[in-house]
Amino acid sequence: MKPTPAILGSALLAASPIPDIAPFAIPREGETLAPASPTRVEMTKETVDLTLHRDFASVKAKFWLRNSADAKESLEVGFPSAAQPVHIHFHDNGVRVSKWGKNAIRDFRATVDGEAVEAKPTRKDVASLPEHHNWLCWKMDFAPRGERIVEVEYEVASKDENYIETHCLQARQLTYVLKTGKGWHGPIGHAHITLRAADGLTLGHVDRTVPAPTQQSDDVLEWKIDSFEPERDVLIRYRVYEDAKDAVTQIRAKLQKPQSRQAVPRHWLDLAENLETLKRWREAGEAFEKVHAYERKINHPYRPGYRAYVPPIYRAAQCYRKAKLADDAERTAKAAEAWVALCLEPATPRSGRHFWRKVTSGVKDELKATLADVRSWKE
Repeated sequence: MKPTPAILGSALLAASPIPDIAPFAIPREGETLAPASPTRVEMTKETVDLTLHRDFASVKAKFWLRNSADAKESLEVGFPSAAQPVHIHFHDNGVRVSKWGKNAIRDFRATVDGEAVEAKPTRKDVASLPEHHNWLCWKMDFAPRGERIVEVEYEVASKDENYIETHCLQARQLTYVLKTGKGWHGPIGHAHITLRAADGLTLGHVDRTVPAPTQQSDDVLEWKIDSFEPERDVLIRYRVYEDAKDAVTQIRAKLQKPQSRQAVPRHWLDLAENLETLKRWREAGEAFEKVHAYERKINHPYRPGYRAYVPPIYRAAQCYRKAKLADDAERTAKAAEAWVALCLEPATPRSGRHFWRKVTSGVKDELKATLADVRSWKE
């Protein structure tokens, strides 16, 4: 029996792709699905409501579908959960994924014509393919010239430092994928996407959208597109803190409450960098020293996310110099010289200094320049 074409669910990406609803899979970066056969089903309209939260976005989407043919059509509808590969192996026949990460979406719900559908995991023979991993599927039948409405709701993570540049204002990123809509019969009739903010965020926290919204007000951004073949997606970048002053206020409040052991040094580092932005040099130096104290406790350099490693104790010394606090500047400069020299010591696999090598391997030249700078202060 011939397999039926799959429908991709509409969606948001954090750093991981979740595509727009489509009648069969459209190859794109990070996703290549094999269509069984073309479809005569059209998407006449879609509306998508996105709401930004601090570490995720909530999504409500509605799709109007119409069978343009005089014959019945059956589709197996699939919605990818955007699980990302953790361990990847390259070989002559392509790429094999030996371990998958957590799903990017959660609390997924779907209805067809107002009736809830049970979305079941992908068949094992299909799920063995990386591009089909963890799909949620259900079947749909279309009468000749029949129309049906699909609605989905879910949440998707927007925080992923494997893909998003680490920043002291806590950068977040989402992409609403339209490109996969190319698979529908004919152009998409009309799309209306709205973006709002919640959890104390405002649209002032949004750094960038591509493309620019077609309409905007104080509390909503809108994209309205008519009769189009989707050629690009909608990228949204935002931050948790509106500016450095807001960040300092919120981070200090967090540090007054119980935090996980991993969260505390990150809070101190973000606090230090925001105080540095505000040119509050003494406070920034003290915060950088807190981060260095954590490094000494764990006995290796601390670098959260994908930011370049600059020794916090060196940054503390720089701040004290700018604050003209001579004693603190001299004290931290000596500590910085010793720490950077330690960072530059060879770290072999058998030396027990794996984390040192991992953090410093790509910044050896920068560390040498840092050491030279610290030593020049003595002159």
